[in-house]
Amino acid sequence: MGDDPLAASRLRDALASYKYSSPTKSLLERACLVRMWNRLAEFLPRNIAPNALTMTGFVAALTAWGIIMSHSPDLSGGCALSLYPLLAFLHFTYQTMDGCDGPQARRLKCGSALGELVDHGVDAIVTTLLILVLLEIVGFSLTNAGVLMAIVGGQIAFLLSNMTLLHLGRQIFNEIDAQEAQVCQPVRMVGWLLRGKG
Repeated sequence: MGDDPLAASRLRDALASYKYSSPTKSLLERACLVRMWNRLAEFLPRNIAPNALTMTGFVAALTAWGIIMSHSPDLSGGCALSLYPLLAFLHFTYQTMDGCDGPQARRLKCGSALGELVDHGVDAIVTTLLILVLLEIVGFSLTNAGVLMAIVGGQIAFLLSNMTLLHLGRQIFNEIDAQEAQVCQPVRMVGWLLRGKG
């Protein structure tokens, strides 16, 4: 872009005309998640920026990954079961903050292309972190070739979802998609804790 005033003008026009387009909703989003996120956003203070919610969720996901790495760096299933409720809570916090940032932005009328970029950037990173947490829970081990396939597969799915946004102007989700997978993971952790994992 450099010193080209025309390019700078186009960028300003594109940012000024940005309008959020809601993606299709998956099964659990339609059933309860969107209502929950919208309701929670109503209780948030108006001085909390949507990007602050996004980053809070990101910190929760990073914390879960840090716990896993400090207790079982080889992802061999060595993380103590007693940590599963905390990991489930951190996972729930990420998903909830990721779900509430959009309603907060719409409530405050401050949705922006930058906010969507931050949200999708965090989601791209967390996609891999959550896969690593899941691999630890099932004791997959970093030495297993499937680890790389799981990470690459997760990123390809994320990329394809975002390509629909680029080409169609909105993301397209399946009936069973990332939100359903994100709900299953903490439920699985708590379930394994209750039955002693095995």
